[in-house]
Amino acid sequence: MTRAPSLAFRSLRARPIRTLLTTAAVVLGVAVILAISITNLSTIRSITTLFTEASGKAHLVVRSSNISDPGFAEGILGRIATLPGIKAAVPTLQVQALQADEVAPMEIGVSFFGAVGGGITIYGIDSTVDTEARDYKIVEGRFLSTDPEAQEIVLVKDYADDKKLKVGSEFRVSVPDGSEVLNIVGLMSREGPGQINNGAFGTMPLKAAQRIYARLGDLDQIDIVATPEAATGAELDKLKAVQPHRVFK
Repeated sequence: MTRAPSLAFRSLRARPIRTLLTTAAVVLGVAVILAISITNLSTIRSITTLFTEASGKAHLVVRSSNISDPGFAEGILGRIATLPGIKAAVPTLQVQALQADEVAPMEIGVSFFGAVGGGITIYGIDSTVDTEARDYKIVEGRFLSTDPEAQEIVLVKDYADDKKLKVGSEFRVSVPDGSEVLNIVGLMSREGPGQINNGAFGTMPLKAAQRIYARLGDLDQIDIVATPEAATGAELDKLKAVQPHRVFK
């Protein structure tokens, strides 16, 4: 039993260079695997943090299951709001836009983890309820007014600085029928929802967004904020289990 280890050590001593290279290769391999594991964990944490902060205080999110037509009828909002355990049902229309003097619309990129190559993501929101689901930190100007038809927008400050825009500037965007001018009324910090699309993000009144983007009566998402009693455990599971085809027809 003692002869085998003795032969092994003798072989190692007889070939010191090979022994050193083998040891170095093993150490390097372990270090690479460890580095990859740490990088993966950091990436997953970053993505999780991004989505958590961007989704804000919503407990559930309603979206269309139809990939080819992601929008759904706005009338669903009223039906969701009447369900027991719902504190707020927060609607959004989500569009990918371009400044009218920039690249042609067909060059808008594909979304990946909430980031889109080119253009700006605009959320059409109801400012009277949206803060129930998301927190916007306004650093200049003001938040959107309560007028749902106002052609105004709040941008992320980093994006505005990059485009040399400021509060009071006009922000002209491409729309299906040409272009529309939005008045920049405020700038938000790049945190919370301001992280969407790597900061190339803005919010405008819902009705105005539906009108200028020819999507009257459409929504892309409803964020559900549950009451404290329904926000955890079995009650939240009941809300998750609601069948859309039974509730939303």
